[in-house]
Amino acid sequence: MRVDAKGPLGALVSQGIVAGSSLILQLVVLRELGVRGLGTFSLLFGILVMLNSIQTGWIGDSLTVLNRFEPPIRRALLRSQIGAVVAVAAVATPLAFLATGRSTTTAILFGAACIAWIVEETMRRLFIARSEFWKLVAADTMFVIGSFGLLGITALSSRSISMDTLMLALLSGAVLATLFSVVLLPRSEFDVGAPAIPDMATLSSFAVWRAAQVGLRPAGMAIVRAVVIVVASEEALGELEAARLLLAPVLTAVNGVGVYLLPTYSSQASRGERLKPTVASAITLLATGAFAWGAIALALRAPLSELMSKDPATLSGAALISWTILAAAIGASVVATNAAVAQTRSKSAFVMRLVDTVVGTALAIMITALGFLNAVPLGLACGAVLGSLLLIRQKEFAN
Repeated sequence: MRVDAKGPLGALVSQGIVAGSSLILQLVVLRELGVRGLGTFSLLFGILVMLNSIQTGWIGDSLTVLNRFEPPIRRALLRSQIGAVVAVAAVATPLAFLATGRSTTTAILFGAACIAWIVEETMRRLFIARSEFWKLVAADTMFVIGSFGLLGITALSSRSISMDTLMLALLSGAVLATLFSVVLLPRSEFDVGAPAIPDMATLSSFAVWRAAQVGLRPAGMAIVRAVVIVVASEEALGELEAARLLLAPVLTAVNGVGVYLLPTYSSQASRGERLKPTVASAITLLATGAFAWGAIALALRAPLSELMSKDPATLSGAALISWTILAAAIGASVVATNAAVAQTRSKSAFVMRLVDTVVGTALAIMITALGFLNAVPLGLACGAVLGSLLLIRQKEFAN
């Protein structure tokens, strides 16, 4: 049987590799550095995801939705990529230093890892724009080899794994994946194109809303994590994040579906076709999967807790339920957002995500201040549900 190179399976496998490597990396942190180390790493990783998401929204999704081979658009994308590298270089290291109070070396390594990640993500988005999901899988596999190869060498040399080691792992994996992607992609993707004045107006009309929209949720999460540390402690955040790790498979599926739906919906919308799968059916499928997996995770909480951490008490049943509800809510948000963006309604998607983030972050901070830390994800879930409903109820929303 021939595997469809442009089918959804490759997108799901790719997202599984990305999320799986992130999950294993965080499990390593939990085992080696404890819940306090996981709290610190989660805050740093959240900043990285936020910066990467903003860059992806501006450049990555534009590669899929707009005509990237049109010379003015191509020059605008190239200018934007250079600007993204410069901006991340300027803000990542100071953010890391301020957020954690760690050593200058850790902050510098984190800044280098952020730069490598946004370049790698552009390579990934080129594969997605071309619907070459199995090549994307190959590139993601190189990230795993690069990052965990470095951790393996560290372990075999009997050296302890530190926060600096983890930053180096993120950096080495991104660099190897980028180099491999350059080999896999055709030369036409790197051709600067015919001389032209960059059409920043057309690019911005789509990308500014999309970049702001996809950056909002990671920014909200980063703020909530920082508030948990300030109000409670790094250990408290680590315990909350440990529960989230059990829901990683659901979040993997949600993001994988999102990777597949954007180019699929974009292609259907450009031909004037109805969206398939429908928004309702996609949301139902993701929500059902989230609650089913959440029930399994809750039932196996005790043995999984012993495997994940030296302190089995770090996994809370209440936190697992909260994260399950949030995973289902994020699934609804991802489907609704991709449907809107595919119809070039990125401004509407931004407004939805703004409501989502502001309401969700405010509720999560309120819950944190009241001391109900295990219910923090519920605040974020309320925001995601409200934002999705507001978007879906719009008259021009196509199901």
